[in-house]
Amino acid sequence: MRQHLANAVWGILDYAAYPLGMLLVAPVILRNMGAEQYGIWTVATAVVSIGSIIAAGFGDANIQHVASHRGAGRPDLMLRAVRCMIGINLILGIALAFLTWISVPYVAQHIALSSASEQDCLWSLRFACGLICIRTMESVCISTQRGFARYGAAVRTSLTARLLSLAVAAALSFQTRHVAPLIAATLVCNLSAVWLQYMQLHKLLLSKSLTPVFDLHTLKQLISFGAFSWLQAVSAILF
Repeated sequence: MRQHLANAVWGILDYAAYPLGMLLVAPVILRNMGAEQYGIWTVATAVVSIGSIIAAGFGDANIQHVASHRGAGRPDLMLRAVRCMIGINLILGIALAFLTWISVPYVAQHIALSSASEQDCLWSLRFACGLICIRTMESVCISTQRGFARYGAAVRTSLTARLLSLAVAAALSFQTRHVAPLIAATLVCNLSAVWLQYMQLHKLLLSKSLTPVFDLHTLKQLISFGAFSWLQAVSAILF
């Protein structure tokens, strides 16, 4: 019972802590950087969130496969499913980051009010492309930990990195009026967190390698189960 309550608390924190953190940081960035830069920051943050939600839509399939193979005592099949999931998310993350990258100049033109702000917006959104890939790969770690019913371990590192990135962004807003350094700092925080999570995943799965594999049978199972949750995520974003 205690473990279930702890998992529920971590689940709530995963969804609530970062939005609350953004609300707390918003007045600081708005006061220090002005409305236009604050707008660029929120747009870049939204792009990262939208991209990572769409790209990570197959997480439920990974949770289901990890949990079922673990319960049945099939560690080899469980590892294969995780490595296939890494391959799926890697392709999705790169594809979405590429589409975002090529649309960045057009978006920056319509958001920024001056040429200087346009360059700042341009680089902010380019850093956001990298964050989309990072968050997409992070979702494999989180869904795998959840398949082991380790919600605290799944959320702790990710949440710490996201809250730390907000604190760093608030601190940097006292030093600069450019948004790109704030997004770059967020990129570094998240990259460090993902590296730590993959180290934890190596130990959890007792595997020497987590390079992507594309086993046809496993891919079909993951895609057939995860396609509905992915479509639901995409539909919600489009709506």
